[in-house]
Amino acid sequence: MFPLKRQVQLSADFAKNSTARLAGIDPPKFPDEERTLDDLIVRLHKTIDWLKTVPPALLEGGETRHIKVPLRARTLEMDGLPFIQRWALPNFYFHVTATYSLLRQAGVEVGKQDFLGGV
Repeated sequence: MFPLKRQVQLSADFAKNSTARLAGIDPPKFPDEERTLDDLIVRLHKTIDWLKTVPPALLEGGETRHIKVPLRARTLEMDGLPFIQRWALPNFYFHVTATYSLLRQAGVEVGKQDFLGGV
């Protein structure tokens, strides 16, 4: 399992990169230079701030947009709806859940409502 730092970085990356792919735009590049918890919090805020700049109109039709994701040994290709259902969201929630679990293991008092975001 990746350490906490990498889990947070990947959670942020899946949020911004997947949104950018669905919108047909290039995502910002955030170097993986965080060293402290405060640095990771800044990265999350940068990600959220960037997500707020994506015009909703760019996401219209994203479910049919052909998506290509370069991986280590191959390129993942699919349309937007299966991309979000089978790749983006599962990976995002996997890394968010790993982050949550690592925090709990370290004694941070987070619970299910923290994970669910007050739904």
